[in-house]
Amino acid sequence: MQAALPVFRDRIDLLSAKMDSKIEALNEKTNARIDALDTSLSANIGIANEQRAAGDTALGEKIDKLTERVLEVQGHQKAVLWVISIFSIIASVVSIAHTLDWI
Repeated sequence: MQAALPVFRDRIDLLSAKMDSKIEALNEKTNARIDALDTSLSANIGIANEQRAAGDTALGEKIDKLTERVLEVQGHQKAVLWVISIFSIIASVVSIAHTLDWI
């Protein structure tokens, strides 16, 4: 039994060395895949960010145009209200003048 111990130790060492080399190869292969996925994912994230930025710019332009139109409509509303107010005042003045027999 004592004579077999060195043989077992040698086999265990050999098996350990083989397992270490296989584990190291698998680790390198896994790291290479992770690096490739990281590179691919980084590129895709970069593209997505560029597309989002372009979409934000386009949306900002549309919002600016809409704001201009709303301000323009508000200006027209104020002008219409002024015209209606002026006509109301003129009608009141004519009515008062007619009541006082000035007209």
